[in-house]
Amino acid sequence: MELGKDILETEIKGLRVKTLKRFVDERGDFREIVRTTDPGFQGFSQLSTSVVYEGIAKAWHLHWDQTESMTCFIGIVKFAFCDRRKESSTYNKVIDFVVDSRANPMLFTFEPGIAHGYRVIHGPAVIGYLTNRIYDPKDQFRVDPNSPDINYYWGPPAVV
Repeated sequence: MELGKDILETEIKGLRVKTLKRFVDERGDFREIVRTTDPGFQGFSQLSTSVVYEGIAKAWHLHWDQTESMTCFIGIVKFAFCDRRKESSTYNKVIDFVVDSRANPMLFTFEPGIAHGYRVIHGPAVIGYLTNRIYDPKDQFRVDPNSPDINYYWGPPAVV
């Protein structure tokens, strides 16, 4: 379902994908990431980045009180999401997306209760996070990436 220009609801209720436009010239490129007028935008309290090496998977992370947006600034990354909200019509649904920061940049915005993770396919990658609350370790939950509770395979362990 289309929520606004370039913003789509996914197969997981509460997970939205925004297609980001790149404006490229001989100096480099420019991308607009988020606007306060985007559907579902809840303001933000914290902006963070992470540099992650090729082959590394960071999963699964989960918050019950925080809405988050994620994008890949540099690299090629596979993002995956799993609905862990038992009352949701899409409970335990898993979907993934391969994002190339140059070819198909995207912004993922997801509600509390949606587990998320990613694996760097080509990197290092730079991942950006925008959250509507300041980080609270009491609201950070993890599920082992290979847990049978989430039916998803991240690939073989990276050699570091």
